[in-house]
Amino acid sequence: MWEGVATLDGKILPDATVSFSPVTEGAGTPAVGKTNASGKYVMTALQGKDGAGTTVGKYKVSVFKEVATKQYTQEEIDKFYASEKMIDWGYKVVVPVRYTNPATSGLTAEIVKGKNLSCDFALTSP
Repeated sequence: MWEGVATLDGKILPDATVSFSPVTEGAGTPAVGKTNASGKYVMTALQGKDGAGTTVGKYKVSVFKEVATKQYTQEEIDKFYASEKMIDWGYKVVVPVRYTNPATSGLTAEIVKGKNLSCDFALTSP
């Protein structure tokens, strides 16, 4: 099982999504994990594959978290849908944008058989 802790500026980062994307297609299993209240994530393999991100290989990593800045009642949502207008759902991305894309995050992980089953990610704001 592959797991770790994500922080932002030294503080625990709860409710964030951590994604692993193989550096080389076919050389690893894409996986995703959600951080809990302690910032801990556990990877789950995508596409129904076993391995939970523990497949040997090199990975690019991204971390994403957004929070709602607006709250709508069900009645308001129904009115939006009935009017066919665009809805401003009001979400704010909490982590710096560079971390939300595996190509720009600078975050990597290498899984070696029988080793390093944990990796922490310490994100920093610009």
